[in-house]
Amino acid sequence: MTERRKNLSIDGDDEQKKRQYNNLDVVVRPLGGAEERFYIGDMAIEAGEDETVVGTEKADNPYIHIPLLAMLALHTPRREKEAHFSVVCGLPIKQFNETARAKMKDRLLSEFDVTFMDAQSQPGRKVRIIIDDVVVVPEGVPVIFNRMLNETADDIARPELRQGSWGVIDIGAFTTDCPVIVNGKPDSMASDGIDEGIATYIDRIASSLSNSTRATITRNQILHKILNNDLELVIRGKIYPLQKEIEDQLFSFARKIIDVIDRMWSKNYEIREFFVVGGGGKMLKPFLARIMADRDIALTFIEMKNSRDDQNDPQLQNAYGYWKMAKQRFGA
Repeated sequence: MTERRKNLSIDGDDEQKKRQYNNLDVVVRPLGGAEERFYIGDMAIEAGEDETVVGTEKADNPYIHIPLLAMLALHTPRREKEAHFSVVCGLPIKQFNETARAKMKDRLLSEFDVTFMDAQSQPGRKVRIIIDDVVVVPEGVPVIFNRMLNETADDIARPELRQGSWGVIDIGAFTTDCPVIVNGKPDSMASDGIDEGIATYIDRIASSLSNSTRATITRNQILHKILNNDLELVIRGKIYPLQKEIEDQLFSFARKIIDVIDRMWSKNYEIREFFVVGGGGKMLKPFLARIMADRDIALTFIEMKNSRDDQNDPQLQNAYGYWKMAKQRFGA
């Protein structure tokens, strides 16, 4: 988005493109480094790709930038061999410090050769991705930015979000970020978070099952079961029901999040609305809603109205916010 002024649309992808994005096989070579092959999306689950260890800080995750590089290369026109970009990305609010920001910038500010290996993306096609500038912001803040601006980021959709206090509950895989935005700026004193995400509790389910069955059950296997509403696991011919274990763990996580919300309201009782986003938002909705019903207070869950409503995909709220911030900062 700098020298080439690339305007990458992430709207309106058809089902074929969505399948392509979620089934990538790439080889990445950083400048002066060695090649390494990665599977992205469903291919990673099927291939048993290594899982990030719970507790790994985002800036220390050696693979955090791989999906970004693959997407940038995929969106580079086929006639071009290299492309320049500027990037806006985020860190969990509890990890948003000078050291972590520097690590994230150092990881991204470089040149990377990305080679596609899967048939859908022209096997053997190589693109050099050059990242010229990186801006790191606290995760959750881009959610408010995304909701405030229209789809093309050239007009205000919700002007009321520019003033007053607003909260975000961003339930990710490894952290839960709860920033408070006051008059358009993050309030570090009122913000909060948990160094746990949905993966923490999925791992507990997998560990419990592994111990009781003496089989190796992975996080991705359990996650796949939950997302497909398949709440039974067959091991050596025996059926193991998953529902109670899943509900117990997710309810425990939801209660911990509500405790954080209560703590935040004690610091800033003027928070008008909490937006619930992230991969864990949909999964925890029934549990969070049940607990909040006792308080006669509703949370705002960002949800897709249909399969093409990417603007309201809870997992893409930060991503759209980054994109809109980049358009405002770097142009398009």
